[in-house]
Amino acid sequence: MPVQASSPHPLNNLPARDSTALIHATVLLVIIAGTVGAWVYIGLVSIPPAVPETAPIGSAFAVGNPTNGTCPSASTFLAEGCRGPTHFYFRLAILASTVQFGDVQFIIHTPSGAIDVAPGGLGFTVLAPNGTVAAQYAGSGGTMSMSSVWTYEHGTTASTPLNTNDTIMIDIGTTNPFDERLQFSALGTGEYSGTTGLLTLP
Repeated sequence: MPVQASSPHPLNNLPARDSTALIHATVLLVIIAGTVGAWVYIGLVSIPPAVPETAPIGSAFAVGNPTNGTCPSASTFLAEGCRGPTHFYFRLAILASTVQFGDVQFIIHTPSGAIDVAPGGLGFTVLAPNGTVAAQYAGSGGTMSMSSVWTYEHGTTASTPLNTNDTIMIDIGTTNPFDERLQFSALGTGEYSGTTGLLTLP
C-alpha cells in the first residue's frame, strides 16, 4: 500500500514575512508576561505588613475615688510606695480593669495639661490587696510621668492581670499639692493605645 505523504505543517505554508511576524509576536508576549510578573512581584514585596490593631485604653481601664494624705513616718517608697514623714501622696482605686501590668503607664498633669514636676516626687506604685508592692516606677527629678516600664516585685510580671483589688499609690513629693487640681491619666501601651479620661485629684 503506498505511503501517503504527510501534509506540510501549516506554519510551513506561511510566507517568510508572516513567519517572522509570528516569531516577533511570540517574543513580545514572553517579554510582556515577564514584565507583568515582575510588576506583580514588586507590588507584593512592597506592600507593608499589616499593623496590629490596638484597643483604646479607656475601654479597658478606669480609676477613681482618689484620696490624699501625708506618708506615715516609718514608711518607705520601696516598701509602701510613700516616703514618710515629709512626703505627700495620692491614693487611687482601680474601678475597672481588663488589662495587664505591661499595658499601662501613669501620668500626673497640671491643670494646663503639662506633665507635673513635683519637688521630691518619687513616682508610682501598685499595691497588691495585702499591701505589698506589686510594681513600682521611680521617677527622675520629680517628673510625674512614666517613661519606661515598671519594676516588678513578688512574682508580678508584665503579663500579670492588673485587678480592681489592687491600689495605686503616688508619692507626689515634699510640697503639698492638695487642691491644685492636678490630674491623673493612664497611657495605653502594647495592645492598647490612647489615654484614659483625666481624673482630678483632691
